[in-house]
Amino acid sequence: MKIVAINGSPRSLGTASMLKAVCSGSDYGIIDLCKVKMKHCAGCCTCETTGKCQIDDGVAAELEKLASADAIVIGCPTYFNNVTGLLKDFMDRTLPLWPARKLKGKKTAICVIGGDSGDSQKDAVNIIKTFCEIHEMDVVGSVIAPGSNPKAVEKELKQLGKKLVK
Repeated sequence: MKIVAINGSPRSLGTASMLKAVCSGSDYGIIDLCKVKMKHCAGCCTCETTGKCQIDDGVAAELEKLASADAIVIGCPTYFNNVTGLLKDFMDRTLPLWPARKLKGKKTAICVIGGDSGDSQKDAVNIIKTFCEIHEMDVVGSVIAPGSNPKAVEKELKQLGKKLVK
């Protein structure tokens, strides 16, 4: 099974650690959004009819990775009770995959880290779940790491990885 993990963090710390734990023992690749040359969606909706984005940057190659994956893991820290701007921009830029339903049925796992209370993480998970519902992806579960401590949920992350490859 080929897994693609999306790191929606501008840093390679807690989120990256969570993604590695979920994917351990599997063939996987990581899309580090902070390293992707990515412009904001222009909102032109050209891709809804053509299936291709009119913006020429590094996103098209990453979308191909998603389309060819068997499973996807989406991870990010919380920023103001939300996903990061990087992840939101990337989610917007997946619109070219939607008309042909290229992500439909793909098993997907969600990892969120950060915040003090847990409410902000739940909000971020729900935003990612909504994105997955729009693409008709099969969310197998999510794990929230409190604060900046992915080690506290390592067992749950590995269990989530097992659900992903079933």
